[in-house]
Amino acid sequence: MLSKIVLVGALALQVQTVYSQCQAKGSVLFAHKPTVGKGLSAHVVYNGLKKPRGIKFDDLSNLLVVDVGVGVVALTSKNSTDCMGWERKVVLENGDLNHGIELDGTSLFVSTESEVLEYQYNASSLSVSSGNPRTVVKGMKKPEGGHYTRTLVIQPSPNSTIIPHIIISRGSDGNVEPAAADPATGTAQIRRFALHPSVPDGGYDWFQGQLLASGIRNAVGMTLDKKNKLWSVENSVDEVTWNGKDVHTDNPAEELNVVDLNNISGASYGYPNCYTAWDMSSFSGPSTGGQFTAGSDNASISDAFCSNTTNVVPPALNFEAHVAPLDIKFYGGIKGNETEFGITRDWTNDAFVSFHGSWNREPPAGYGVVRIPWSGDDSVPQAKSDSKTGYEYVVQAPDMNACPSGCIRPVGLEFDQLGRLFVSSDATGEVFVIEDGNSPDASWAISTGRPNISTRYLLSIALVSSWILL
Repeated sequence: MLSKIVLVGALALQVQTVYSQCQAKGSVLFAHKPTVGKGLSAHVVYNGLKKPRGIKFDDLSNLLVVDVGVGVVALTSKNSTDCMGWERKVVLENGDLNHGIELDGTSLFVSTESEVLEYQYNASSLSVSSGNPRTVVKGMKKPEGGHYTRTLVIQPSPNSTIIPHIIISRGSDGNVEPAAADPATGTAQIRRFALHPSVPDGGYDWFQGQLLASGIRNAVGMTLDKKNKLWSVENSVDEVTWNGKDVHTDNPAEELNVVDLNNISGASYGYPNCYTAWDMSSFSGPSTGGQFTAGSDNASISDAFCSNTTNVVPPALNFEAHVAPLDIKFYGGIKGNETEFGITRDWTNDAFVSFHGSWNREPPAGYGVVRIPWSGDDSVPQAKSDSKTGYEYVVQAPDMNACPSGCIRPVGLEFDQLGRLFVSSDATGEVFVIEDGNSPDASWAISTGRPNISTRYLLSIALVSSWILL
């Protein structure tokens, strides 16, 4: 179902704007089908997106997706005569949006490399108010470039007397940025900013935000737990050496870090001077979880300095090097009679992390979604920080040799009200869902070989006329 298409030219037809488009259940297949864990199923709900990154459900169960180069699109589950599947609608056209997305009531927050913008959002009409958005934070882009995504998390107000905040992660300016050791540089940090009604005209400058953590190279994924702790997954450096030895294939580890928002210190998590070992066994280096330095202009920086928790906050858990974690979400469990869809109750309170995958490691690593068993009472991972087995894959590309070009590349994660886990894959332009293997939708995970319904519909329209306007 297409609610508006503009087709021009008698010989070479061009689709200029697609406002609404349906893809039927069972018509959409994985570009590169992953392996799925026991008791689970996975299938694509929508494909053909340009570059889907951050995702967020609104109050009416529409899945909002930052589609890079487009803006924000909404995916809505339909069960009607004109669409029995998932329908896509463009909510916001802004080609500068690149990753971050959050909702606070009717306020939709999105990010560019330099700014965080606020739009007034209507979930019923899947639209934003006309006029320019409000700038909430500005001044985050550096001339040199570097990491350009800005991840957003709303810290809600526990009561009417406390102002809610927006938390923003800003990555480093390049692979190794020596200047980031000084918090005054403003990069490789997480900051937070008070929201309504105190946002100044024109927005906050980045340095006006409260510093939550420094020395975090690129914390693309962030989420809050029930105890007001902020958990983030960090992408560590490439091409690292230790004592003059090239250890980069298996080091440093990617990190799971935590900031206690009940006791904010703005402490350093090590970057750019200190890193975490994943596997340095062949170099007689630190064991997994141990801290080391890759060298510094500061002579006082040593492995011993990095291992001192007064100087560096160590990670709560580590991941294999170069898997590129990009999001983290906690599973709230299944409620009522929703057991036929959601993943197992046994995983309630566990954390899930998307691994985008290495871009140049040999052999490749990542390309999947993992579960971290969680200790609900203590609000920490069950595994210790020196463990290599603190997580397990629930979905992963089956052949690492085909990656990155022939594999899923997970980015955003979001659970719906049925306990299903939705995942965006930017390189393949897909959004897929992970759910119980016996759910009513599980049959759609089977490859049917049928063509994409929206593609067939476009072709049929093109054959009928070169000027149709629907």
